[in-house]
Amino acid sequence: MKNVVSGSHVKFAALFSAAIFVSLPAYAGKNVYSPYVSAGEIEIESKTEYLVDEDNNVDGSWEETLGVGYGLTDYMAVEGYVEFEDEPGEDLITKALEFEARFQFSERGQYFIDSGLLLEYKYSTAGAADKIEAKALLAKEIGKVQNVVNLIVEKEVGEDSSDNEGYGLAWSGKYMYSPSFDPGIEYYGDFGDTTDDYEDQKHRIGPVIYGELGGIGYDAGVLFGISKAAPDATLKLNLEYEF
Repeated sequence: MKNVVSGSHVKFAALFSAAIFVSLPAYAGKNVYSPYVSAGEIEIESKTEYLVDEDNNVDGSWEETLGVGYGLTDYMAVEGYVEFEDEPGEDLITKALEFEARFQFSERGQYFIDSGLLLEYKYSTAGAADKIEAKALLAKEIGKVQNVVNLIVEKEVGEDSSDNEGYGLAWSGKYMYSPSFDPGIEYYGDFGDTTDDYEDQKHRIGPVIYGELGGIGYDAGVLFGISKAAPDATLKLNLEYEF
């Protein structure tokens, strides 16, 4: 087992600074987090999300993430993102800066379920309240099928914040067919503060493919809204380069 790495700290700092100032749109797109962490690993991520809906105020909305992550140890990684948003009829705006710490609780396969925790702080740059978020990260492989579940709790903090907590669930199930192509399905449930009726919540589900091509990891798919408040369709493309 490796502990905290040494020689890569300067490289990480440079890459993180570049990500912060690159003039590309970014936003925290749809992603199911695994609990696994690798010491010394640097990852550059792009997450794109495009909405299709009969509501003209929603249709064509574009959100994307550009960020950098770094494995400090075999049990802890940190990530930073810049978030942008482009809504119909509006200018592209910088929406938030996001900082995450992810923790892996045990060796892969050591227990019946692999587990971890992700803690996130989102600093709004668009006049909205800041947010803190915690995600329990659970993963289990059965043969060639991998299931990953995120249990989500979030809370607004600071000026203009709400007193209510928000709750959510994300699930990814995939069949590990080959390194370049794994078919699967994802579900995202945004329950609000749990007092909302089902149709006022945002639930999406759809097919997703995963893999790696030319050293670039990808997951891409379409998520269909299965509750009234959710967009009719969400197109997603996440890219990741690790070294």
